[in-house]
Amino acid sequence: MNTVVPAPYETVFSWLSRTHLKYGVDSYKNTYLKIFGKKKVRIHPYLPNHISELDDLGGNTAIEWLHGHTLYPLFHFFEHDLKGTLKDRMLSNEGSVIAAAHIAHSHLSIPLRHKYCPRCIDESVNNTGIRILDIRYQIPGVTVCPKHHCQLNSMSCGDGALDNKLLLPRSQSIAYPPDSLPLKYSRFCFDLYDAISNNSNPIDLRSCYLNQLSERGFVTPKRRLRLEKILHDLNAFYSPMEWEPGTQKLRSFEFIAPVLRDKTHYPSH
Repeated sequence: MNTVVPAPYETVFSWLSRTHLKYGVDSYKNTYLKIFGKKKVRIHPYLPNHISELDDLGGNTAIEWLHGHTLYPLFHFFEHDLKGTLKDRMLSNEGSVIAAAHIAHSHLSIPLRHKYCPRCIDESVNNTGIRILDIRYQIPGVTVCPKHHCQLNSMSCGDGALDNKLLLPRSQSIAYPPDSLPLKYSRFCFDLYDAISNNSNPIDLRSCYLNQLSERGFVTPKRRLRLEKILHDLNAFYSPMEWEPGTQKLRSFEFIAPVLRDKTHYPSH
């Protein structure tokens, strides 16, 4: 089957939708059948599996799809794939990707959505004639476009929504101005994704955290955490922020101490 060439940062779902719109015949199920060998496939917004089936499609190898069009680099960077299980499950169709990414263990219930910036969509249509979904906007917690300073829109997926359908966002959607904290977070996430996508060297995250905290006076001379002060300042900093649905339980910052302690430094935290 002929396919379109993926745009930089384009999600797998977005590429499949564009391929179906240009080359698909009749139902989206036929497009799935041609590419995946089955008529029913559900594409996760940022951790899709079946990636090995995309090898050489659109000019990309399976590894290029994995590292340039999913959030695998982000999960790998934050120590969610020390044994390579997540990578194997994303490349194949065997086992649960969600379990391998430790999402279930985090006890967060973030609704699955394909997020997009309405102004980016309009800009892309005007400049290139195509609409795409950007993988960086799919980072959990990102709700704002750092380029256009507007809130993201979204298309719900899963049961009762898109389900298995292939669809692209509409242009000319309403854009709402954001608050400052979500904008800063989005900029940080975009910069981090670009940095880790181009650097596969392992980093000792716990040491990085502790060094930064020490420079800011949150660690005693005996290397003990001033946990009460850390939590107080975090609450003060994030109190004005409106959290993405499903992430509100993070506001307690109960995960901070386990992340920083050697014996409890698990990916689920």
